[in-house]
Amino acid sequence: MGKFTEAFEIYYELYQNAKNNNNRLLKFRLLYCLKWVSNYTYSSDDPGLKSRIKEIDIIDAESEFFNFSGADPLDKDIATLLFEGRAIDYYGGKIRETVDKIRKHYFSQLRANYSSNNNYWELVNEFLTLINFTIANGLPYTKYTDFQNICNCFIEGIFLVMR
Repeated sequence: MGKFTEAFEIYYELYQNAKNNNNRLLKFRLLYCLKWVSNYTYSSDDPGLKSRIKEIDIIDAESEFFNFSGADPLDKDIATLLFEGRAIDYYGGKIRETVDKIRKHYFSQLRANYSSNNNYWELVNEFLTLINFTIANGLPYTKYTDFQNICNCFIEGIFLVMR
């Protein structure tokens, strides 16, 4: 059994538990993960797995999202982040903003203005927050290039701070 197939089975079991316990937010989050992982389990010959993948493919994520219209504001905001794919973009934007501050500071130092760059810890904190948020919430990167761009930006910021 491949790692993606194994991940699908684990997510599916957790999804069923969330569904049985009427945990709407967890169910939606796991649906997000299941739809992503199912894209990588296409080579399996297991008929049970194929039927579970078909069951997940039939579920309309947009309809599930609109079920949050009457939910409490925090659940609605979390569902919106997942649905729009903005969870990772938010942290990537904060990292880019911090690197822009570091870059401006770096160029001011090149013009003979001296001061220490205090944005280093902010950059490290934002990057670690992204990593912890992603791992803790089990969010898959649907576009690896997004993660690669965030890492490139982070590394650029580190090099600018080190001069």
